[in-house]
Amino acid sequence: TLVPLAVMKESNTDYKAINASFLPVGMVGLNSASKEAEIAKKFIMFLFSEEVQDGDLYDGFPINKNSLSKWMEKESTETFAFSSDGVMLDGVYPDKEVREGIINVIQEVNTPIVLNQEVINIMIHEVLPYLAGEIDLEQAAAAAATKINTYLAE
Repeated sequence: TLVPLAVMKESNTDYKAINASFLPVGMVGLNSASKEAEIAKKFIMFLFSEEVQDGDLYDGFPINKNSLSKWMEKESTETFAFSSDGVMLDGVYPDKEVREGIINVIQEVNTPIVLNQEVINIMIHEVLPYLAGEIDLEQAAAAAATKINTYLAE
């Protein structure tokens, strides 16, 4: 949670949801063909338990409501800093006002974003000529849109 907040602070942007969507850090499910469905269900319940969700795993927010409430109340002086290729980024644990805003956003979202690797590959392929200075941004966007629309129509 600290890195995205630091990036938002650095870029002067707000923490908000777009179209009530979120990008899941991880997903868990039960395969209908599982021969060990009861064990799998117990494991999933364990993952969602306060015992696990109360831990700071540094990979997202708890989805257990009690654990999220505990996160909201937690005060910390935790900080971080790192540098890469001459770019320095540092951040601090969010204060109560920021945590309240984050929880409000979390409560709004209801649609997971499912990444489509083929669409990502098309976007990367079409942006390369723009980055090389061969075409302008509008041309790159139009080329990507055409190929993505064709792919999605198939």
